[in-house]
Amino acid sequence: MKRPSRYLLALWLLVATGSTAAAQPGSSPPPAPAGEAPPASLVTRRGVIVGGGLGLGPKGFRGNGDFYAERALVYQLEVGGMLTPRFALGGEFFGWSHKEEFDEGASTDYEQHLGLWVRYWILPRLWLQGGLDGAREGVHLPSDRPAYNPHKGIGVSGAAGFELLHRTQVSIDLAVRVAAARYAERDAFQAETDPASASAALAVNVHFWF
Repeated sequence: MKRPSRYLLALWLLVATGSTAAAQPGSSPPPAPAGEAPPASLVTRRGVIVGGGLGLGPKGFRGNGDFYAERALVYQLEVGGMLTPRFALGGEFFGWSHKEEFDEGASTDYEQHLGLWVRYWILPRLWLQGGLDGAREGVHLPSDRPAYNPHKGIGVSGAAGFELLHRTQVSIDLAVRVAAARYAERDAFQAETDPASASAALAVNVHFWF
């Protein structure tokens, strides 16, 4: 009768040893090398965003029944903050600028927007944005030509961006931006019929996170 007792004792020791080993926490994975970007699934965002960007794109304007389009330089400055790990709220100033040379000097067509935006990361590095802006459109003329009164109106904007690089305090993304605006008519001397604009751009943005 002693032999079964020995077998039971050996089996009990084996089970107890395995249970103790399973209860011990496993070792954590080694940290990523210094300076290496975290995997997309581990990217986290918080705090304040400050950034800007440059790009190119077409700008169209309709007035007095005519429509014209031109390629323009695009610029943008923004500041915002993360409300949740995926949702941000902020404000921005952005615009299009196109310069033309004439015999009497150079003139610059411009459109500028100042407003608020909301941004949401639908994927770890892909975001969508929408905004409502105050808009202004006009022309900077040579000093010897009569002044040009700019249009003022209300605009809407949208953007989509993909982060090419994300570090703890800096990110770089490639973004597509669109905007449209309706403007108030000018006075009787410079009357415009239902003026409006539509613009698009492809830009590279740099953001700093604090």
